[in-house]
Amino acid sequence: MTMSSTDPASARVAIVLVNWNGWRECIECMDSVLAQAHRNFHLFIVDNASQDLSVERIIEWCSAPRAHVEWRRQAGVDRYTDRSPGISVLHRLANRVDHALQPSVDGCEVTLIRSGGNLGFAGGNSTIFGS
Repeated sequence: MTMSSTDPASARVAIVLVNWNGWRECIECMDSVLAQAHRNFHLFIVDNASQDLSVERIIEWCSAPRAHVEWRRQAGVDRYTDRSPGISVLHRLANRVDHALQPSVDGCEVTLIRSGGNLGFAGGNSTIFGS
C-alpha cells in the first residue's frame, strides 16, 4: 500500500503551545501531546517572557520526564511518562529572531522559543508562522 501526501496518517503536523507563567500546565500538556499515536509532528512551545522559571522547568522536564502526582488523570488520555518513563525528549531552545527559525535537528521533537516579550496568544503563534 502506498501512502499519498494527502493521507492523514502521513501528514506532518505542527503543534503550538503558548506559555506565560504556566509551566505546570504546559508540561502536563506536553506529557499528553508527546504520547500521541501520530508520531509525525513537531511541538513548538513559545514562552512569552515568563517570570516563573518556565523555560528552565520545561527544559528540565524534557531532560528527565516524570509525571507529577497532582496531575489530573482522565480515561483515554495517554501520557508520555507512562509509555517512556525517564526517557528524555530531544529538544532545543531558540530565541525569536525576525520570525526565522533554523531547521530542527533530526529527531528533535520539541522547540522551545523565547519570544522576548509577552506577545499574547496570537503573537506567540505568529512567532512560529510569521505575521
